[in-house]
Amino acid sequence: MKKLFLLFTLLLFTGVILAQDYPTPEYNNEICLYKKDSSKLMRLEKGSSKMETKAKMMGIGGMENGYTLDGEKSTVRISNGDNLTFVISSGSTSNLTPEADSAMKAGGMDLSAMQNGPMSMMNDPSHNTTLYSMSSEKGKRKILLGSASGMNLFGKAKKLSTKYTLSVKKVKDNYYLISVDKKLPKGEYAFVTMSLMDMDASGSYLMFAFAVD
Repeated sequence: MKKLFLLFTLLLFTGVILAQDYPTPEYNNEICLYKKDSSKLMRLEKGSSKMETKAKMMGIGGMENGYTLDGEKSTVRISNGDNLTFVISSGSTSNLTPEADSAMKAGGMDLSAMQNGPMSMMNDPSHNTTLYSMSSEKGKRKILLGSASGMNLFGKAKKLSTKYTLSVKKVKDNYYLISVDKKLPKGEYAFVTMSLMDMDASGSYLMFAFAVD
């Protein structure tokens, strides 16, 4: 009897762990910092940028390409860059009314199949989200992906932005945890979400920025 009670207690405890209730972001498709100590979310600075290539003297003076955000410092500051985890959710189809679901299916759209089938990769941050360091200069922050000094023998190509590896865990349908694999040193950072669903008419992608102090 005692063994059965211990087994039941273990199963119940395991179930509680597996059923951990993560907080729901205020907005869909936004990356938020997950504060483990309080189980709360903090929104990041949201912006957008498209890949730009700048050439000096038609390329003779060098070239740069990457993404930019206005402001030399992010408005979102994090005190410690160790063991950071973020959350992103694309929402749930469970909130659809039967009438709305039927209307969408009648129009040839099955939102549930789109979000949970092969199209779900479009929402998966392991396929479309990258974290970079940013450099600050002249009132802007830059993700520098390419740099060439051109024909100036005394010029030097600038240091490229660091790309950080991420571990992505699917907690439930359309809900993901994003963990940074190494400690982030002090500096400016931004996630770039390169999904076609996140691209606007100008070709810009969503960016979510923050800084580690």
